[in-house]
Amino acid sequence: MVMQKEILKRYFELHDKPTLKFIAEDTRIQITRIFRILNGHEMRVSEYEKFELAIRRKLQEKEKDLHGIDGKLLELAKVCGKELSSQHLRDIASFMNRKLKIKLILKQTN
Repeated sequence: MVMQKEILKRYFELHDKPTLKFIAEDTRIQITRIFRILNGHEMRVSEYEKFELAIRRKLQEKEKDLHGIDGKLLELAKVCGKELSSQHLRDIASFMNRKLKIKLILKQTN
């Protein structure tokens, strides 16, 4: 049951409040079976594998999105480095550092 709770936790971290219907379509598991799993019934190995596959797909999607964002962010940073004053660049760096600190604090509290 520990593995089941862990995989469900990972799945719900990647999806913002998914409905039973969404989970069933995403994992290709019957909706009634999803309902039972979420209410404590043990997963079968095939269901565990389907959740793992759905998690991997979502992580790959996020990775593709990040690469697109990373490229745009790097390009924007280059332009800013050329066009903005050193004070503005320090302000941007300070802002980014604050955001990272907040993220780390929130992770530690959860």
